[in-house]
Amino acid sequence: MAVGTVTGLESSDNWQLIATNTVTSGSTTSFTNISGYRKLMVTFKGVTLNSSNWLYLRFNSDSTSTNYGSTTGLYTSNGGNRSSDSIILTGLADTGMTGYAVFNSTDKTTPKFLEDAGGSALGYSNGIYLGTSAITAVEVFSGAGFTAGSIALYGIAA
Repeated sequence: MAVGTVTGLESSDNWQLIATNTVTSGSTTSFTNISGYRKLMVTFKGVTLNSSNWLYLRFNSDSTSTNYGSTTGLYTSNGGNRSSDSIILTGLADTGMTGYAVFNSTDKTTPKFLEDAGGSALGYSNGIYLGTSAITAVEVFSGAGFTAGSIALYGIAA
């Protein structure tokens, strides 16, 4: 694992690269068997979708609508807000999306807040996951499907 800092993000934190997935087809990329981290960050670079759509994130394959939401107007994959089956990572776009999303916790009791986010087509920063299990899996997906790009998962050791 590479250990270092991520430019522009909490320079005192040492982010470890957990895994990088290249996306060229399909609609979901997954990171599994995650343990030993207190914070997580998803990054995406050059992600291109089959058509204009959203890029979403889901924890532990949990699609329970009451476990996802926001504190202010975060649009989610069911087209509403405050309650859905995932957290949105990007706005409506389809070509060369780049950005990141940092989550404050991975433990089983603390709500997991999207504490920092940025990048192209990204405008939402109030995502929350209320599941009561520790995060052991992260899925990034799009209804349109991927055609190019890479998605990486980083963590800060517990």
